[in-house]
Amino acid sequence: MLRATSDSDEPRCIDLHFEGVAAAQLGTRYVAPEVCLGTDEERAVLEALAQPGAGPRHIALALRTETGTGLVLCRRVRVLRGGTDPFGELEDSDVLWSHRA
Repeated sequence: MLRATSDSDEPRCIDLHFEGVAAAQLGTRYVAPEVCLGTDEERAVLEALAQPGAGPRHIALALRTETGTGLVLCRRVRVLRGGTDPFGELEDSDVLWSHRA
């Protein structure tokens, strides 16, 4: 899970929750990432890093920002709006968007 803490524009945290992760290539900080499907080349990078058995049942995702791109190979991703506690739980979150392989 990646969590964006609340700020003056959005009082609730925004979470990117990845399930069934087979591989990831991520930085330490992302500012306003755009989540989109990865390119064929990005998928190839992730599959080279992945544990055995990862393949068509996984989606390659890219987190694109001005400062770089992060990659995740997973079975499902959800974008959630949660509470105001940066260390809070997911239980009270609203699903904003979801995609699965």
